[in-house]
Amino acid sequence: MRKLPWAWLLLVPFANGKAQTPFKDTSAPSPLLSVYLQTVNNPSDLYNGRTYHVDFPLLYGNDHPFLDTNTYQTGSVVYFGKLFENLQLKFDLMKQTVLLQHSETDEGLEFQDGALDRFTIGGHRFLRIRDSSTLQPGYYDVLYDGTTTVLATYRKEIGGERLVDQRLLYYLNPQINRYYVLHRGQWFRVRNQKGLYEALGDATKVLKPYLRREGLSFRKKPAETVIAAARYMDQSSPR
Repeated sequence: MRKLPWAWLLLVPFANGKAQTPFKDTSAPSPLLSVYLQTVNNPSDLYNGRTYHVDFPLLYGNDHPFLDTNTYQTGSVVYFGKLFENLQLKFDLMKQTVLLQHSETDEGLEFQDGALDRFTIGGHRFLRIRDSSTLQPGYYDVLYDGTTTVLATYRKEIGGERLVDQRLLYYLNPQINRYYVLHRGQWFRVRNQKGLYEALGDATKVLKPYLRREGLSFRKKPAETVIAAARYMDQSSPR
């Protein structure tokens, strides 16, 4: 199964009636992907961002704005086209900002705007999509990148405030996860099980029994269900 270069994701239409970019064959590695393979260990190229500022310092209970955990996680970044590995990172889902822990001072730094192309953290692989007629700009988690591709975005938002022991605390709404499927050259935003079947088209007859046997549904396990469906369709499709 041939995997898709990440830059190819920007060149296919999205199934929402917006302007579309013609399909192009970009199987050859792009200059950016070639640069990605180069490792540079110059700290001055890395620790040049501004100090991280918390917009809502008083969050209720165990709420925090970060992906998965409130603690730093080991990851890597492609920053100004250079690869840096074995870093301590957090991803602020409220600000959509990646936070780097300085190796000497332990302070948190934000990467310079527009300079962070890709990063990994806690088992996730994120790609920054910029100018595209197919997807909104932002960081997308590459969940599956076979012939069919699955991306996801994550966001947290303030849900309200409450007074606790004379202090005004903010609480968060449940994390907002959005899923996107690229199938047969077209993007689909998947909101539910029906949308998943629509995205995969004539695959529904074989896909429904498979997901039922595996005990998977979008309502209960959205990420696992979309990934399993995409992988199953890739394995079932004629080569």
